[in-house]
Amino acid sequence: MLGVFLLGLVIGLVWAYGIAPTVWTNAEPVHLDDSYKAEWVKMVADQYAWTADRTQAERLLALVGDAVGIIDRLTTENAGDSALVGRLNAIRPFAEAVGADASNPVLAKTQVSGLQALNPVILVVVIAIVGVILIIFWGMYGLALRMIIGGLLPSRRRKTAETDSISSTSSIEAERRRIQEEVAQQREAEAVSQQSAGLPPPIARFMSAYIAGDDYYDDSFSIEDESGGFLGETGAGISETIGVGQPKKVTAIEVWLFDKNDIRTVTKVLMSEHAYNDEALRAKLAPKGEAVLAQPGAQIELETQTLRVIATIRDMAYGTGPLPPNSYFERLTLDIAAYTKEGATSAPGTAIGDMYGGSGSLPSA
Repeated sequence: MLGVFLLGLVIGLVWAYGIAPTVWTNAEPVHLDDSYKAEWVKMVADQYAWTADRTQAERLLALVGDAVGIIDRLTTENAGDSALVGRLNAIRPFAEAVGADASNPVLAKTQVSGLQALNPVILVVVIAIVGVILIIFWGMYGLALRMIIGGLLPSRRRKTAETDSISSTSSIEAERRRIQEEVAQQREAEAVSQQSAGLPPPIARFMSAYIAGDDYYDDSFSIEDESGGFLGETGAGISETIGVGQPKKVTAIEVWLFDKNDIRTVTKVLMSEHAYNDEALRAKLAPKGEAVLAQPGAQIELETQTLRVIATIRDMAYGTGPLPPNSYFERLTLDIAAYTKEGATSAPGTAIGDMYGGSGSLPSA
């Protein structure tokens, strides 16, 4: 498009200054500026007042075009000059007799010049049409070229995209397996201490890990009793992101519990330090559930009519970048333990969090 514009500009300049430049010849009073036309009419009035030659006055007034309009304007503008107004009124009948008649040879010549002046306009229109045709042609040529090149190399591009996707997914899964192994070791050590203390184990236990790049993170786990009966569901997923671009910058993760014997789903929102201290963001997420500051080792308790879930943050790290410090998670691992309400405490005043062995403080059952 830039090339076509420059080509049109060059052609226009060559035509205007080289091939068909504007040439003024045999200019008439009708071609003058309005101020000079007024001076011309004053001159005719002065000459008629001196010579009283009507024929000469009519011939000179015919050269200026709309002489009547000019005389009326001068009469109004010079109302205080009675001598000039008198001279102008003396020649006004001559101006009316001549009029702006197309049969006047001077005006007829002017009209022909006006038609000739359209030639540059026609040239500009032609250049514009040619430019549009060239732009369309170039656009179609470029599209065809891209389609040809794209047709030759589609499999390679697809293979590259698939390889990148597989590589990203594989790295996330590898990190998830590593986290599972670490959590499993921690669970074994805690199970021994809980068993020695005579505390009841959870009826179900799950691990949910968010890792940066998992833009569709949304874990859901079914809670069942010993006989396989369905009791409810629990899980975690992305609640809020900040910033733009990929991967998503997750600043809040919601943990939820559904009880088949309860009409509601209980939700709490784990928030980054930045989100937790941002009043506007907390107000936005308030309808989703209670805000909880995400910290390593913190425990989140969710309780329904017959179920209680303890989600412990086993590991977490913030991402670094142009966004505010501690504003989004690089990773966050939740160890989720589900209990029935009957096993909420082992003794009066003993919280379920103590039974699980977590370090966080929880309200008593």
